[in-house]
Amino acid sequence: MTITLLMNVKEGLAEEFVSGLPALIRETSSSPGARSVPSFRNGESANAILSIEEWESEEAFRKYITWRTERGDMERLGQMMSLPPEIATWSTATRALS
Repeated sequence: MTITLLMNVKEGLAEEFVSGLPALIRETSSSPGARSVPSFRNGESANAILSIEEWESEEAFRKYITWRTERGDMERLGQMMSLPPEIATWSTATRALS
């Protein structure tokens, strides 16, 4: 399952967000069911981050999001976003993020 997320970070928070990406990518990549998690910065907008995540199943992704939500990570992510993430792959798991 491929999940493509376009995240627009609030003005002034892009550098903080981007500086945390390597640790986030390592953590996500080592999660059960994750296959790859590259992220890219949009050259046209310093505040736009594109993430393309490969998961072996919707269930693996759902468990990962539940774990991140319980840790408070999703709340912090919401505080950093200027808009809800744009998600290209829709499933019951990704609908909960929008």
